[in-house]
This record gives sequence, C-alpha cells and structure tokens, in this order.
Amino acid sequence: VKDERIEKLEKTKLTKAKMKKWKQLTVEHGQYKERLAAAEQKIADMQSVRSSGTELQQQLDLANLRVAQLESAKTGISVDQTELANVRFAKEALEAKVKKFAAHCQHLEDEKLNIKTALRGSKILDPNSDDIAGAVVAMADRLVSLEQRIFSISVDQA
Repeated sequence: VKDERIEKLEKTKLTKAKMKKWKQLTVEHGQYKERLAAAEQKIADMQSVRSSGTELQQQLDLANLRVAQLESAKTGISVDQTELANVRFAKEALEAKVKKFAAHCQHLEDEKLNIKTALRGSKILDPNSDDIAGAVVAMADRLVSLEQRIFSISVDQA
C-alpha cells in the first residue's frame, strides 16, 4: 500500500521539467491561438472584399450604360443636363471606388502571400500546396491538441 501511494505521488509530482514543459505548451498555445484568429480574420476579409468587388463592378457597368444611353439620346432629343451631370459624377465616383478596390485587392493578395509564407515557414502549409484554409484547420487541430495536453498536464498535477 505504501509503495502504491509513493508511486502515485511520483506520477503526480510536479517536477521542474514538467513545469518547464507546461509553460512552453502554454506559450505555444497562445501563439497558435493568435495566429489562428489572425488567419481567420484575413480569410473573412478576403471573402467580403471579393463579394463587394463584383457589386462595385456591376454598379460601374450600369453607370457606363446610362451615360451611353444619355449621350446617344442627346443627339436626337434635348436631355436634362443636370441628369447627365449627375450620372457622369456617379460614374466617376464608381470608377474611383473600383480603382481603390483594385488597390485594396492587391494589398490583400500581398497579405495572402505573407500568410502563405508564414504558414510554410512554420511547416503547417505544404510547400507545394496553396490550401490556406486547410492550413488554418491544421493549425486549429494543433491548437486543440495543445489545449488537451495542457489540460492533461494540469489534471495530472492536481
């Protein structure tokens, strides 16, 4: 009975090595959690930007069509100049938005490249793969396994 008790105490004993490992796992856990949140945010941003880009392009196409219609009607019929000016103004505003959107898309592509580079550097993303979502899932799996290890260590210590 005494040997069993001593053996149990040895198993649950918090050694310096176990404590160092636990601290290391806690730090890694925090880093993976931050990287996961950042990657998920980037993916959400890219998806929302992609959908708003098509809407802007549709609005620009409609404005171009309306300007063409008004200019063609101008030759045969007296067109309201204020309406024509308003449509031209809207067209120019949409063109500016599209240019700004294109610059933003380029920025996001650069960010995407940086994310891929970071994921490849941490050996989460396969060098021959472009599957960022899969890498984020792998990072999440690693995070869960680290949390489980930390929990098991803390349970063993208790």
